[in-house]
Formats: sequence, C-alpha cells, structure tokens
Amino acid sequence: MKKLLSILIATFFLSNIVTYAQKENNPFTEIALTQAKRKDPISKGDTPISRSIIQTANAYLYNNTVCVDFNEVLPNVTITLINESTSKLIHSEAYNEPTNIDITLDEGYSSGNYLIKIESDEVLLYGYFSL
Repeated sequence: MKKLLSILIATFFLSNIVTYAQKENNPFTEIALTQAKRKDPISKGDTPISRSIIQTANAYLYNNTVCVDFNEVLPNVTITLINESTSKLIHSEAYNEPTNIDITLDEGYSSGNYLIKIESDEVLLYGYFSL
C-alpha cells in the first residue's frame, strides 16, 4: 500500500513539472480583457439593457500577432493598439461585423507594454500585453 501511495505522489509531482515546462515555452498567450462601463448605456426604447455572461471578445498574442475572436456579432468595432511607454498609436482600424481579426506587429516594434482597446456602440474592452 505504501508503495502504491508513493508511486501516486511521485506521478502527481512529475506531471506538474511537465505542465509548467509547457507553459513557459508556449508562444501563445491570452490577453486578459476587462469590460469598461459606459457612461450612457444604450437601450432600445423601454426594453432593458441586455447583459451577457459570455465576454463579447477574446484576445490572444501569438508571437508578434494579436488575434481577436468575437463571440457575438457587433455592427461596428474599432480596435486600437497603443504603446504604453511612448503613448504612440500603433494600430487603429474600424471593422464592420468582424468575427476574427489578426493584427501582425512588424519587427520594428520595440519590446514593451501595450494597450489594446476594442470599442463598439455596446461594449468597451481593454487589456494589456507585453512584447
């Protein structure tokens, strides 16, 4: 019984080591997006404002490419990327009913902290990532 218990404990610890090793070398990271509150929520007449448990969009960083996946259809969306240290606008573009957007950052962009903003009439999401 002791031998079986020691084998189970050893297997548990070794599996954690392998898991952490995979996370460190993975070029694919999720950008945590936060939903900002709008000053004037948009409602359609007397109907209540709809709220969603599922986030409107998810953002990921894969090497030097920012990927934004939309979980619902938004009519007009503006995606903005800003270098936080220089406050320089890196990318700003409006999209009509996007589903998946890939923004490739050229080699000329310096390493540092960046801000991503995803804006539409219904929602404002923002998040931070590092190159």
